[in-house]
Amino acid sequence: MSRSERVALKDGRAMEVVHWTYPIGPAERMGIIELLQQEWARTDVDWLQSMRGAYSQDLRTQVALARVEGHAAGTASIAFARDCPQVGVVEDVMTRKDFRGLGIAATLTEGLVQKAWKSGCRVVYLGNSPREVSVYQKIGFRRLYGAVMRRPAPGETEPEKDFFAPGQQTSVRPANWGDLPGVACLMAQPMETLCLDFLRGLVSPRYAPPLRCVSNFTSLWYGVEALGGSMLTLEGEDPHRVLGLGSITPGSAPLRGHSAVIDALAHDNYAQGVGDLLDRLVETARQKGIALLQAYAAATDRGKVEHLRAVGLTPVATLPEAIRINDRPVDVTLLQGRLT
Repeated sequence: MSRSERVALKDGRAMEVVHWTYPIGPAERMGIIELLQQEWARTDVDWLQSMRGAYSQDLRTQVALARVEGHAAGTASIAFARDCPQVGVVEDVMTRKDFRGLGIAATLTEGLVQKAWKSGCRVVYLGNSPREVSVYQKIGFRRLYGAVMRRPAPGETEPEKDFFAPGQQTSVRPANWGDLPGVACLMAQPMETLCLDFLRGLVSPRYAPPLRCVSNFTSLWYGVEALGGSMLTLEGEDPHRVLGLGSITPGSAPLRGHSAVIDALAHDNYAQGVGDLLDRLVETARQKGIALLQAYAAATDRGKVEHLRAVGLTPVATLPEAIRINDRPVDVTLLQGRLT
């Protein structure tokens, strides 16, 4: 089902804006993909799978398409959890070159953000390359650091204080696509742990401006899924309130099924959740028949090293200057353990 509206552009022309909720039909999705491909060969989300509704059981995605004089001129989308949405993420904002400067990106994004507020979201995040002036600043987004921009809902200032408030009951469960917005929010917090996920190069914004925002979840999900691994979420008191993440990533063939890399992270208020995630991941590894677990931790992340030691991994080597943060080299500890 689609809905449309007409908006006046800066040059006086009328723009028709059509809205859909995934899944969408073949004609609509191929038209949007053709438009997106004028800007990118691909993004971190599998467009076709997403538009077909592959993730729609857990993640609600709404897309807006702008048409000017019958031509597709721009598009944008927003996503938030279907169950108890609190965080929204703006994705794939694109305007055709010959229609830029008319306010299309701002209009589409603003309309989608308003839909997020109506659905119950308390804050919206988006990823955008750092620059002096961003179109998103004109509609209320502010840059936190690096690629991360943020806009709280009307009447909200710092809903993240509630999201990560200490003392919540937590549970560990398999991750799903409804966690995507919550992961973007979690990764935007300046956590004490430096190396959040070594294989995917995720670092706390406390130490370096982040290069990713929305794609933090997808880089983990697709990387783990491609090798038959597992990804877990540390959930707070509300559904999709992501307080931590953990993953097992098996090695490439012929190592697959024999060895895997294990990793976990959690918000500072839930540091003990790293241990809960690792315990569950080790059990999952046993069920998969994995014999050898490895882990990488920045040498400065002593808390993570201790959690890894507690589940049976032992430091076996130091990788000198394996990470460089703001031109400062950081050693990495390699840990290893056999499952019996």
